[in-house]
Amino acid sequence: MTEVPPGDIYRGPSGIARESQWLSNEDIPHDRDSVVTIEAVVRRDNLTMQGGRTKKVGLSLRFVGKSRELLLNATNRKTLAIMFGTNECAQWFGKRVALFVEQNVRRPDGTFGPAVRIRAKRIEQAEPAPTITEPVQGGDA
Repeated sequence: MTEVPPGDIYRGPSGIARESQWLSNEDIPHDRDSVVTIEAVVRRDNLTMQGGRTKKVGLSLRFVGKSRELLLNATNRKTLAIMFGTNECAQWFGKRVALFVEQNVRRPDGTFGPAVRIRAKRIEQAEPAPTITEPVQGGDA
């Protein structure tokens, strides 16, 4: 008989047990927004989606301090472009956004269920850290 490793009491979201790199509605609260900071936009070519369909180019958002990425669908991609006034992904790096769960969203397979959305509202952006300059050594006085 295989020995089962010891465990701990867990009270977080059940989505932690999914073996996926993608953020889903199971990973965020359904009753409130989750504010996150975009660390980077990642491009993936020839991505195989759930159900075996392929996507020639896929973009995902990597968030500061989070292990899972949000695969961008057209709705969320357009929301970001409108919010930040540009479709240039480099301009989204470091921006804060609010994620929420929308219920009864039509999926590509025709079924309906919850989906992660980016709230179309501006979140106060964190102030950049002040730049500290070192005094120049050895200059003429």
